Amino acid sequence: TSNMFLAGISPTKQAQLFPEAVNILNKGPELLTRAANEGVESLSKSDKKIYDMWNNFINAGFGNANNLNALDLADMPESLRKYFTGEKELKSVKDFLVDGLPYLNNKMNNYMDNLSRLVTFMEGSRNAKFLDNLGVETAGDAVRKVLFDPRDLTDFEKNTMKRLMPFYTFTKKNLAFQIIKKRGLLEYL
Repeated sequence: TSNMFLAGISPTKQAQLFPEAVNILNKGPELLTRAANEGVESLSKSDKKIYDMWNNFINAGFGNANNLNALDLADMPESLRKYFTGEKELKSVKDFLVDGLPYLNNKMNNYMDNLSRLVTFMEGSRNAKFLDNLGVETAGDAVRKVLFDPRDLTDFEKNTMKRLMPFYTFTKKNLAFQIIKKRGLLEYL
């Protein structure tokens, strides 16, 4: 949320958008399925708004259940990856203690990551000035600039730097954004 603030989404605006984003994340997938089976015209006016935002979010490259934004499956330990792909289920206390807590932590991180991305996407979809201030043209580009794409790395970074430095992607991408935005804020003081 600090990056969202630095990008121009005030805490008040975030507080207004987050509940709506939760509703979209919870209802969006179901509405996509319903629209595919029964047609978009079967949706109520309020459901159509949710459907449109969710559909646009997915078409911009976000929100897909097979695209775990916060943690790429390739980076995930094998034992946890199987829970995300459905190859394995939590069946015992041992499973829960060994794999369940890290799995639930990753699942919550992914949910919060998608939620923040959706809030930024919503602001970009509704506020042309927000896009102009970021120097981007689309809401998807705003998300990639503010919350960055963790898969946007060179082969060297993927194969070497991520092994040498924990949290390399976050540090590299977030630090650059923070420095640029804070330097811009300091010019106003």
